[in-house]
Amino acid sequence: MCEVNTMTTMEERASAMPLNLDSPMSGELVSLDQVPDPLFSSGTMGGGIAILPKTGMVVAPCDGIVLFNRSFSHMIGLIAAGGVEILIHIGLDRRRMAKNPFHFLVKENQRVKKGDPLLTADLKALQEAGNELYTPVIITNLARYVSVAFPRRRTVRAGDRLMTLS
Repeated sequence: MCEVNTMTTMEERASAMPLNLDSPMSGELVSLDQVPDPLFSSGTMGGGIAILPKTGMVVAPCDGIVLFNRSFSHMIGLIAAGGVEILIHIGLDRRRMAKNPFHFLVKENQRVKKGDPLLTADLKALQEAGNELYTPVIITNLARYVSVAFPRRRTVRAGDRLMTLS
């Protein structure tokens, strides 16, 4: 089960249990500095890790509330208890496509549990249109945390531990 930090002050967060986030997709792990988009590789959007997905199913990495803007259909945001802001950005340099390759399974402000399906992406259609499949999983407010730990393995399945914030 995903552990969620429910503390709100800096002092309480410093003494709180770590927050474990699971992988929202199955695929190969890629360090953010290796992602061919400076918005992510430079850390401008926050810290995290990227996945080169093998399947298009995206699941909740922890319990939280869905926050996203339909005009940006290639990304989904979650906020976990304690204010952890998670951005899952499916693909890079998304080129316009005749058919939207994303199908959302949740609505804005919907509460989700770890492992709940969030959306599906047609990876084949994205690739055929010339889109990179790198999927950064970003903590947009990472500066609020003392450390982040990533797994040593190179591949993950959806639901495997992806990172731990403390």
